Amino acid sequence: MASKSKKPSKRPILIFLLILGLLLPHFLSSNQKITQAKEQATLAILTPRSHPGAGEDWAVSFETQGTADLTITPMDGATIDDLEFVGMKCSEEEVIPEIREGDVLFFPNWTCDDIGTVTHLVNVAGKHTLKFQFGDKTAYAYNNPDVETLRPNVAGDEENLSYGISGAGNHWQDVDEAIADDETTKVRNDTDYNNFQRDLYGIENSSGSGTINSVTIYARVRQGIANGDFLKIVLKTGGTVYESTKSITGSWVNYSHEWTSNPGGGS
Repeated sequence: MASKSKKPSKRPILIFLLILGLLLPHFLSSNQKITQAKEQATLAILTPRSHPGAGEDWAVSFETQGTADLTITPMDGATIDDLEFVGMKCSEEEVIPEIREGDVLFFPNWTCDDIGTVTHLVNVAGKHTLKFQFGDKTAYAYNNPDVETLRPNVAGDEENLSYGISGAGNHWQDVDEAIADDETTKVRNDTDYNNFQRDLYGIENSSGSGTINSVTIYARVRQGIANGDFLKIVLKTGGTVYESTKSITGSWVNYSHEWTSNPGGGS
């Protein structure tokens, strides 16, 4: 009696499809996590403008969230020639970046849960610019010895913000520090979330001379419990208040507005 031939088994195909079915969701999940990590990378320069002279250190503090390649690039010949790299830290821990051509500092897969600092020695006084790239985020730090920084030192014409955390007598005492201390001393709108509250602070008198080319006002702010908060950076001159509105986020970030001419007219 003739034997019947067996049909080819389909088991290997079924097993292959089963393995593919198991691997595909894992592959998609892993890629989604990588994409989310890249999207969450943030960069903020905490000391965007400094003015050390010859023989002084220029320390730039910055914050990052997430993990990405970090590149710090001198933006011109003077910045390359005048500066000497001293060191780099995450909090108090020394880190060693790769130094590339043109004195570019490169640190692959940078992650730091605290404040990062990069320090250069200024050998020749002048204007210098460093470009920070963290993933797809870009920010700049500037050294200009001709820049004068004036901080609040007296109460201004208005004090309407409802809360000062330090218990100081005047709100300007909560915002006069040279290095931001974030939650330690701050002011906030604590009563009327639907309307702006405004403080005005008096500042030190300028000790410089010559032509003022611009005035930049900085504020370090985070939003409270509600989304969609806004900040108004305010300049009062000649009895008139001028405002610039900025959208803010849930983390502490430096905001600024520059006036390149007197909004009230005149010099």
